[in-house]
Amino acid sequence: MPNDDEVSALVRETMSDFTDAIRTGNFSMLYEKASTDFQSTYTEDQTKEVFHEFIAKKSLVVPILEKTNSFEAQFDPRPSIRKEKGLDILVANGKYDTKPLPVRFEYEYVKRDGEWKMLKLVVQLTK
Repeated sequence: MPNDDEVSALVRETMSDFTDAIRTGNFSMLYEKASTDFQSTYTEDQTKEVFHEFIAKKSLVVPILEKTNSFEAQFDPRPSIRKEKGLDILVANGKYDTKPLPVRFEYEYVKRDGEWKMLKLVVQLTK
């Protein structure tokens, strides 16, 4: 299990990459950093399509996402490791208490070649 600082840094990097993808409409960097498991399940275009509403409303969404840089992630529940098919899966769910809407996230990472790689990406802007 990575320590709290490592989990926070991983989540912050994923959120930053996600924010850039929404801002530019280019998901290539986010996709390239994802696990091979994620890449074998979803194409880059499918990943982009899931977030088409964020892109369509980016003038409203991006300023909120950018605010996450100045907030600490609030994890709920605490990050944990689960085993799946013999692999360590890091589960990190929580929110950033941004205004006017909090940014909620559900991230999962799989350990591949000694590095944590994104396996699940869910981001919502809801009360």
